[in-house]
Amino acid sequence: MGFISAHASWDCPPVVLWDSESRLADIDEISYHATLVKKSYLGHMLFIGELYKGDLISIKIMLHVLPQLLEGESSSESSTNTDIDEEKVECFTQLMATIGQNLEHQSAELRSIGKADSSEKLAACWTSAE
Repeated sequence: MGFISAHASWDCPPVVLWDSESRLADIDEISYHATLVKKSYLGHMLFIGELYKGDLISIKIMLHVLPQLLEGESSSESSTNTDIDEEKVECFTQLMATIGQNLEHQSAELRSIGKADSSEKLAACWTSAE
């Protein structure tokens, strides 16, 4: 039997906080909510990309954010152990699918007028993505 939370003065059914009989349903529900969260942060990446395409976010900010999405999670026990965070990689791919062409074009324009910093940062970002 699980824990049940209810108050006598409320006109609502009790809320089951944990029930051993419905663990399978809980796993399905957890998977469902994980999918919703994933769609949410991928949607945020699409939104950020559209803000960049609308010139509301600068190339400097985007070139600061993109390498951070490719960084691994470092463990506090060992600083040499880095694991790739799959969610961050998915965010990187969503963002680059949205803004990649514009980012390449804008960095090429900046390089042609003598500002090669952005194209160097973008090249470093692509190198780390490989």
